[in-house]
Amino acid sequence: MENIGPTIGVVKSCLDEIAIVDRRSNTRSPKEWSQIISTSWQDTTAGIFVAGNHVLEACDQLGKQYVLTNLKLPFSKQTAERLMAIAGGRRATEVAAGPRD
Repeated sequence: MENIGPTIGVVKSCLDEIAIVDRRSNTRSPKEWSQIISTSWQDTTAGIFVAGNHVLEACDQLGKQYVLTNLKLPFSKQTAERLMAIAGGRRATEVAAGPRD
């Protein structure tokens, strides 16, 4: 993600689609995060990157454990981890394989 300000970033997908991401903390409720992540997850391929960024933002605001255990999301905890890895630039297969020794 390219930062264009202290709270705003730009995400460019592999389809050359661009999404503006608001990185401000403490601006959404858990229910809002659930709805935002669920909507972006169902969108398009670019939505996978956007959903991953939303999951990361929700973790920044609410805490990772809370997001993975309490938000009502349309996918598993493992998928949430993979989405965060994709959004963070790590390959999803690395997450599936677990930590390296």
